[in-house]
Amino acid sequence: MAIPADSLNYWPDRLTKHDIVVTNTDVFGKRRLAFAHPCGIRYVLVPVEGERREGRTGGGVPGEYAIHGAGRGRAWPSR
Repeated sequence: MAIPADSLNYWPDRLTKHDIVVTNTDVFGKRRLAFAHPCGIRYVLVPVEGERREGRTGGGVPGEYAIHGAGRGRAWPSR
């Protein structure tokens, strides 16, 4: 999911307050945040510079940190 590049430090605190484990990952030298929804669906927050889409506020997330949308997804059965 696309997030503003300067919001990477906001999300780990917010998610861990809701008992969600967040993992920092690097892909091609760029930091990303991986976590799983309590039902098991995995997500990755990807910082995007110059995102044009408007962020989705709600649930107490300020606009400057809001998720701007989802990119391509993959689905596979759990084992």
